[in-house]
This record gives sequence, structure tokens and C-alpha cells, in this order.
Amino acid sequence: MGDATSPPLGRDATVVFLLSLGVLMVEVSLTRRLSYSISYHFA
Repeated sequence: MGDATSPPLGRDATVVFLLSLGVLMVEVSLTRRLSYSISYHFA
């Protein structure tokens, strides 16, 4: 019924995937920086 205005499902899945990948990359980079700074502090 409202198919003319809604984007296709593949586009939604791509957007969710890219957002999830970006958040995961930020979490990994912050974890690496914090673990390095903590190990450098206690060394």
C-alpha cells in the first residue's frame, strides 16, 4: 500500500550494516587505545 514511498529492503539492510560496522570500529579503536594507556601506566 505504501510501497511507493518506502525505500527497498536492501537499502535498509545496507544502512544498518554500515552503521553497525562503524560503531564496532569505534569500539575496537577505543578499546585498543585504553588498553594501551592502562598497560603503559602500570608498566
